[in-house]
Amino acid sequence: VEFSVQAQNSIMAREGRYPHLKLLILQMLELDPRPAFQKRRTPPGSLKSQGSQYGFKLFEFDVKWEIRDEKFHVLDVVDL
Repeated sequence: VEFSVQAQNSIMAREGRYPHLKLLILQMLELDPRPAFQKRRTPPGSLKSQGSQYGFKLFEFDVKWEIRDEKFHVLDVVDL
């Protein structure tokens, strides 16, 4: 899991209220929160999955991420 500069800045801005936000996002993405059919059809290492963008709700945030270079890359963390 990698974090963009924008995502890191968004997380740092929320550290006071959510001190372990980055760790929690990392743990969520390590579980690959995509639906099971997508995990089977397009594993992170496949060419078809590269550039696919997703999001998940965490607290009052939308965590935006994509698969890039066979890794999960957090693009941003925005308020809902």
